[in-house]
Amino acid sequence: MRKLRSDARQELHKLTQPTNDVERLTGTDSLLIVSKMRQDLQKVLSHGALASQTLVVIVDTFEEVLVRSDLQAETLSQEPFGLVLSFIDSLSRLVSPNSEPVFGAVRAVVTGRAQPFPGEKSTTARWFGAMSDILN
Repeated sequence: MRKLRSDARQELHKLTQPTNDVERLTGTDSLLIVSKMRQDLQKVLSHGALASQTLVVIVDTFEEVLVRSDLQAETLSQEPFGLVLSFIDSLSRLVSPNSEPVFGAVRAVVTGRAQPFPGEKSTTARWFGAMSDILN
């Protein structure tokens, strides 16, 4: 897993070298990085040892995704917000070479300092199974 993360970071660094800015990465390059990460993850974990286990994905500082997303967009699923959540969802569909699920279940904990849809509980419920505010 450590190598997978390192390889993804190296690929990201290589693609952002011309501009030195991840914000200027093309949508195609972003999708290629995510797709390669998903494929590599599938290869690494396809031995079946985790097939009965639950994968818990923790996404910290989600507000960074929120500020890069147009939350009013009609195609919210194509904004960074939707793409991150779609990637997490896609992990539940990873299968081994013999078509067995790689994980028993996939759960995500998304944390951040900002709510994606303040005051819009129905919109929040469409994207998240539960929400809890924890204040200092």
